[in-house]
Amino acid sequence: MNSNQMTPDWIVNLTESERLELKGGRVDPDIIGRHICAFANAQGGTILIGITEPARLVGVPDRDRLIEKIHDWIMKDLSPQLSVSVVPMDVEEVPLVAIDIPQGASRPYTWKRAIYVRVGGATRQADGAMITEMLLRPSTYLWERQIAVGIDERAIDDKELKHAWNDVSNKRLGDLRTETWPGICGALQHFDLADNSQIFNGGLVLFSKTPSTRLPQTRVRAVTYQDEQGQNLVDNQCFEGHAFYLIERIMDFLKKHIPLQSQIPYNTIRRQEHPAIPFVALREAVLNAIQHRDYEAFDGGISLVLRPSILDIWNSGSLPEGMTVDDLKVEHHSRPHNPGIAHVFFLRGFVERIGSGSTRMVDECRRAGLPDPEWRQISGGVSVLFRFADITGDLIERQRDLLNSLVSGETITVGAYAERSNISERQARTDLTQLVKRGYFRRVGAGPSTRYERSTKEMR
Repeated sequence: MNSNQMTPDWIVNLTESERLELKGGRVDPDIIGRHICAFANAQGGTILIGITEPARLVGVPDRDRLIEKIHDWIMKDLSPQLSVSVVPMDVEEVPLVAIDIPQGASRPYTWKRAIYVRVGGATRQADGAMITEMLLRPSTYLWERQIAVGIDERAIDDKELKHAWNDVSNKRLGDLRTETWPGICGALQHFDLADNSQIFNGGLVLFSKTPSTRLPQTRVRAVTYQDEQGQNLVDNQCFEGHAFYLIERIMDFLKKHIPLQSQIPYNTIRRQEHPAIPFVALREAVLNAIQHRDYEAFDGGISLVLRPSILDIWNSGSLPEGMTVDDLKVEHHSRPHNPGIAHVFFLRGFVERIGSGSTRMVDECRRAGLPDPEWRQISGGVSVLFRFADITGDLIERQRDLLNSLVSGETITVGAYAERSNISERQARTDLTQLVKRGYFRRVGAGPSTRYERSTKEMR
């Protein structure tokens, strides 16, 4: 670091503790492994490599190689396996490495067959009494309340935080104790997302400008396929940002790709169009995934997969102990995995009543004549599956004739369909696009060579 640069305040105040270990740039893998094991056996913690006491930024040489080595050490010598986040950070242009370790759910953890624990600011090998206490002591740890070491108010999207402050002030759902804007750290503390200037992980998830830099598990993957088999990709997006930004981007994606249905009500001659899945139900599903996912799983995330007949929204985590997927379809008590994060959503008015989202999804789907959403516990997470209604009845006669005239695997071009149906190429392209969205065709090729291939889906 340049001699005339100021050391950031958060570094000046760093001291090793039960949840923080500081290391110079050149580290011994065995020492790092012991600390990881100790934090996993305690309440979780952070190792910052490239900072030494007192308040010295020394940096990390060949950082990318070190990160790769740390992952290798963890895979080889930590047992049982634990998802640990190892990410680069830069402070005043000095390269550092942050290792975030969650409290382990399968304690005791071992490093090279030895058990280590955290005692104050030191790591030591556990004795028999410590191991017994570890096995018997229930966990009271919440990942969302762990301090995000190395993060200060510069990382926060102050515009979004002010929106949240105004939302709560206007709705009067929370005791703000003052309606005057108290600044970034003051607002976060009012929302129980910080302790003075120390920002919690929950504050990072909700209001950081770029949370995925420190928490890669906050990313969202969204894909759309033209076919049920997932071989013909239409769109593939990765969204990064704070929770409220992600909601907007996900809903934009769904509005772009969810097909529209149309009908003519009996009391009017005007055709009405509506999404094949009610957006109210979709929004509730997205809110649930964002609020209740297991952010502690560094290898987890949220994924949306859209196929012609289904939409699958998956998030890492599990249902609360004692709750089943059938409970989600009826009134039930709320037991959020991230109570602090869920509370901010409630205070801002994103949810009417905590715990009511899943039943609202069921009600909206039934009102639209759709099958109930289907919840599953799968692949280390919770999935909600929406099925599109069979909308063959909305097809017009020329579309039906086309479907009846082709067998699976046969193709047709826009021009050929327009000629045989005596319509414009623009109308032909619209017809075929509708049939693709409904799963009866898949688009092959691009530009002038585009053809539409008949799928195996049959009309009912």
